Amino acid sequence: MTTDRKQAMHVEAGKSFSTAEADENERRWNEEKIGRKNLDLTNHYDKTRMKLNFEIGPDGKIHPLGYQEKPLEVRLQERLDALGWKPFKSDSKIQPNCCAKFIFGGNHDRTLEMAFGNQTVSLEKNADNSHLHRCEEIEHWAKDVYDWCVRRYGQENVVGFQVHLDESSPHIHALIVPVGVRLKSGRECVMWSVKFGKDRFEYGKILKDMHTSLYEDVGSKYGLERGDSIDGRNVQHLNKREYIRKLTKEAKQAEKAVKGLQSMMRHLESKIFSYSRQLEEAEKELVSGRITLDRYEAQKADIQKLIAEYQAKLEDKADKLNEKEQELERLTNDAIKVHSVLQPFRNYKVDFTSPQITEKVPLFGTDKWVERQNRYIAKQFTEIIRKIES
Repeated sequence: MTTDRKQAMHVEAGKSFSTAEADENERRWNEEKIGRKNLDLTNHYDKTRMKLNFEIGPDGKIHPLGYQEKPLEVRLQERLDALGWKPFKSDSKIQPNCCAKFIFGGNHDRTLEMAFGNQTVSLEKNADNSHLHRCEEIEHWAKDVYDWCVRRYGQENVVGFQVHLDESSPHIHALIVPVGVRLKSGRECVMWSVKFGKDRFEYGKILKDMHTSLYEDVGSKYGLERGDSIDGRNVQHLNKREYIRKLTKEAKQAEKAVKGLQSMMRHLESKIFSYSRQLEEAEKELVSGRITLDRYEAQKADIQKLIAEYQAKLEDKADKLNEKEQELERLTNDAIKVHSVLQPFRNYKVDFTSPQITEKVPLFGTDKWVERQNRYIAKQFTEIIRKIES
């Protein structure tokens, strides 16, 4: 059993929430649908463990999964309507965030232990786990996570809270509406920025606080270490291709922004240099007597004002460039981490001939002969290693 027992929390901004997503969270599937889902090699839905899934309702109590009469997407829309939320025009490419999609999990072995104790669980596809019963510890953990969400976002804004025990690792799906209060009207409304920050920099700070808070309030009670954005996450459950594409797209956007800021800074530096040269020329003209002192002072004041303005712009762009470079570095590191988790080592057959000495040992010059043979064997060995690496 691994000693790396991290908690996991993934949060994604939602501009909408589809019926298909709701059906998956609440397992509103028939036998045929489950079979089709399991045709995807990355999926593993165990029909014999589905009866162990559960959810926590608005009353804070445990209920069978999908017990509520209104489907999840309907309950979300009702909450949004109550808050007066309206999306932008349907043809708009930009839409506001209306919900947060959380996934809570943790170390594979530890979450299985919380869910099933010392019972034997087979994670093979089509395995029969009908003998399993759900342990109370997983329920206590889920309730603690639910309470943590309620404290942060309000009970009425936790629209759905489903616990899945039928996949590779037990985990929780929570659908939450971020709500804030308008300063002028004092009215509650959907406000992503209030709960998750106005930009990526603020979001990063908030996410860091969330991981710490979740560990202190919940994870530490169940032997789970503080997690971060990538490590310990139930990556098997996430849509891997979409997540990698998302990271790649964001990294490209950040890289483009970095190049744009660098270009703007070069332009500003060029302007500052140009005005500095003008100031030098004005000083020369004053010394040579071609302009009066009054005119020089006026020119100097104008030029220094322009230099100060461009210098302020340059400093602002430098700060933004530093933020974007940090963001790009974080996205790049995240992509590297995700690839390392998602791509298990595969054993490929490498065809090669074992290095052998084919020449006979000469009577004279054995030292040079040994040196030549060592070079030949080293060359063959290096070629084999390169094949394995590729």
